[in-house]
Amino acid sequence: SVSKRNKFVLSTTILTVGLLFAFLLGPNFANQSIGILALCAALFTLFSLWGDLPRRKQAIIVVLPAILFTIACGLFYFVLPGRWITRIIMLIIFVFGFYAILLVQNIYAISVARTIKLVQAARTIGFLLAVTTAFGLYYILFSLHTVFPMVVFGIAIISFFLIIGVIWSVSLREFFGKTEFLHTLVLTLVLTEIGAFTTFWPVSVTFAAIFLAGNFYTFVGLSQHWLENRLFKRVLWEFIWVAVILFVILFFTAKWGG
Repeated sequence: SVSKRNKFVLSTTILTVGLLFAFLLGPNFANQSIGILALCAALFTLFSLWGDLPRRKQAIIVVLPAILFTIACGLFYFVLPGRWITRIIMLIIFVFGFYAILLVQNIYAISVARTIKLVQAARTIGFLLAVTTAFGLYYILFSLHTVFPMVVFGIAIISFFLIIGVIWSVSLREFFGKTEFLHTLVLTLVLTEIGAFTTFWPVSVTFAAIFLAGNFYTFVGLSQHWLENRLFKRVLWEFIWVAVILFVILFFTAKWGG
């Protein structure tokens, strides 16, 4: 039998090679190649973690971060200049990010059955990976310059499926409960409204994505700490300052009439 660590390495290696081939195929086949890679990411995640899932329906939640991260890394490359240095950077990010996702989801899966000390560190890493993925997907969405309803719908879908994993990581129930679902809906609504507001603000695509990802960090992070009963005054002010700084930068970088 193959050890779990070897499964992680094997899965990450195969998907990284697949991502390189997707880059070499070029933008004409971007949607098809990244779609196939996202499906493979789900399958390899299940291959790596299947034995530790107490309930098979957990697979729905466990594979979401891997799918979204793969899509973010794959499509983000195609909205950047097509250079070898860009490919190398994206591949390095994908290797470390995807391997970390497997480690984090493995800790979550085990923690459903029994408490382990690494779960708090896994929540922190998983949350930061979700923020990174959010930035990549928001950037791709804003780069499309599509119609307003599609942008709003895209923000809602991206936010909802990313928030699910973060909120579930707090309770680590066998499946997504009513409380987690309501928290996810409220946070999705908040981020969607902020995203809709951002589309009318005259800032660059890069900063629009940074601003929305920063709000993802603020609101989802606050909710995560509150659900963990760790929302102390110091932590609260840290998140408030992040939100204030983002809004100030948003205001002063606007190019009205430009």
